[in-house]
Amino acid sequence: MVSILEIIAVVATWNVAASSAYYVRGAEYYLSAREPDGVWYAPSGDLGRRDATTVQPKEFARLYEGLDENGQSLITNAGGKADQRVPAFDLTFSAPRSVSLAWAFADEDLRRDLETAQARAVRSALATIEKEAIFARRGKDGMRVERVALTAAMFHHGESRPAEHADGRIFGDPNLHTHAVVLNLATRADGTIGALHSTVLRDWKMTAGAVYHAALAKEMTDLGLDIDRVGKNGTFELAGISDKAITYFSARRHEIEKELAEAGTTSGSSAVLAATVARTTRHAKERDADRATVWHEAAQSAGLDGDIRAAIQHRLAREHVGSTAERVFAERLAALPAELTEHESVVDRRDLVRSVHAASVGLEMPLSRLDREVDQLVTSGTFVEIGRDAIGQARYSTPEMIKIKRNLVATASRLAEQHGAGIDPSDIKTRSAAHGLSAEQTFAAEAATGPNAIVVIEGAPGSGKTTTLAPIVDAWQASGHRVIGTATAWRVARALRQDLNIEARATASWVDRLRKGERFLDDKSVLIVDEAGLLSSREMHVLLTEVERAQARVILVGDRRQLQAIGAGPGLDLVVRSVEATRVDTIVRQRDAWARQAVTDFG
Repeated sequence: MVSILEIIAVVATWNVAASSAYYVRGAEYYLSAREPDGVWYAPSGDLGRRDATTVQPKEFARLYEGLDENGQSLITNAGGKADQRVPAFDLTFSAPRSVSLAWAFADEDLRRDLETAQARAVRSALATIEKEAIFARRGKDGMRVERVALTAAMFHHGESRPAEHADGRIFGDPNLHTHAVVLNLATRADGTIGALHSTVLRDWKMTAGAVYHAALAKEMTDLGLDIDRVGKNGTFELAGISDKAITYFSARRHEIEKELAEAGTTSGSSAVLAATVARTTRHAKERDADRATVWHEAAQSAGLDGDIRAAIQHRLAREHVGSTAERVFAERLAALPAELTEHESVVDRRDLVRSVHAASVGLEMPLSRLDREVDQLVTSGTFVEIGRDAIGQARYSTPEMIKIKRNLVATASRLAEQHGAGIDPSDIKTRSAAHGLSAEQTFAAEAATGPNAIVVIEGAPGSGKTTTLAPIVDAWQASGHRVIGTATAWRVARALRQDLNIEARATASWVDRLRKGERFLDDKSVLIVDEAGLLSSREMHVLLTEVERAQARVILVGDRRQLQAIGAGPGLDLVVRSVEATRVDTIVRQRDAWARQAVTDFG
């Protein structure tokens, strides 16, 4: 098995682990001085392990299979089926490529320091995971959970699978990474042993990566190495080691990315395919070659040796964190509420932990401080606990998002109570018949041209929502109203403009105009919002506030069952708490029954 980490560098990944032999065949492989022995992470001493001791192949294989010293199952869950048991989970932590290059080209002392830094960073990530995300399941279908200890075997590796480089050389790149094989076993409060709650562990993998990056970055600066190119989730590179060198010594990744590109995808969007490609494209490891010699010769040939050596030789003595770093950190923390609620209105604790650690990268913040900063975000009211998830972990929102949601519901309620002059029902019936509308569509058209200031039309894909709008637009224009369209995507907005012969823009464009103080609605305006289910709470609130200010009308067209909001908060969901939706469900685009059913199923 190949961890996805070998494909997507510097990201902590979570996988069901391979066979125990994959990690411990160092009996002949690791003992050849190629890789070090595995080491236990077991601060709690669970399962009889001693923290920081060497992993013995036989005992690891036994625990991996969930057996005691007599070969009997350790799992005490009644009715469990051994053949369905997942033995372990592989959390893999890979150092940035520049750190791996520094390690590969360093002298013995610096190499040992970098290996120690990697081990400490991994332990920091595992400590956070143990504190926040390790639960045992028990009871029928594992519905009850309790906190337990984490036991993992850490295997530190130093290279990727061999791959062909730009100059035709084939070798494994320097790749300092650690497989933390988390045993799917833990002792519960009553002394029995059960399996872990794997979903929680999986959901915390990005947070584990952020903690690892933050810890490793601090280790690097403590060693006198500068960092730069700080990216998503706290990723970084060492200053002085060029992108050219990083690219050259990332042949394994590029080999797989090429295969993925030919398949029309990327490693980020198709992890399963990436793992498959990794298995099918790997070259056999060259066990007998001196990898250090290969790396140095390749770097010299590519003209990269001098730059890499200069970067690791230029090490600086570090002082305490300065006022500039404190100011930048404070600014990053202040930006978190807006960043975390850009796409989601509810924030999990793992999001807070991940974001605070990622924000600290490059600022030399001690990890001991970061947990306090997470708690401070809550105690200060920057994030407000609004409930608990299924296992009791807190979920948060921000005062701004809570206010927006409340105001949105209130605005929709006020609009629902506003009534004006509508279109003569006989007129809309005549227009609907001329456009060939069904009785269901005609009913929706009557609702949209009635006295209500706000109307919601929901419908299944293929039910002719756009066709339903045609007589609505005709009727309102004939009565002297200006009809305007909007949709999240410009493509849909242009379709509204073309199909209905109205002015239409993407929602972001209208919102931007409003922020600049430009008004686009008055009391003779009718705003049609297509694909309204995509609007976030913020966008919906902005539009409805403008509708209310102008005493205009709004027709929201969408389907909550089909489309989910792109931004934070489901705007349409909140509106229909106050406004009864009219549904158009009969599919007219497909005539055959099987095709209509297929559309419904896909929707």
